[in-house]
Amino acid sequence: PPRSTLFPYTTLFRSRKCAQSYHGTGDLYASTVLGGLMRGLELGEALALAADFIVLCIDATAESNSARWYGVEFESQIPQLCRMLQERLEKKNGIQ
Repeated sequence: PPRSTLFPYTTLFRSRKCAQSYHGTGDLYASTVLGGLMRGLELGEALALAADFIVLCIDATAESNSARWYGVEFESQIPQLCRMLQERLEKKNGIQ
């Protein structure tokens, strides 16, 4: 990942910008970061995991006919979150 010249000890992460926005994404982001840290990811990996998960949830919400009015649709994306977390943990631990 690119390094910031303004903050040289900071790694910048980018994710796809979504056209939509929904209530609950900040809470979900924070929860996913904390969960990743508790499972053993480094902070940068936990942040990247959370960003990727939020994009999946926003996409799922945008495609749903029933979930849009209530907040972000995250429940259907939990299995994908588990897979993404497992892949990152295996990569971190050298397991392929």
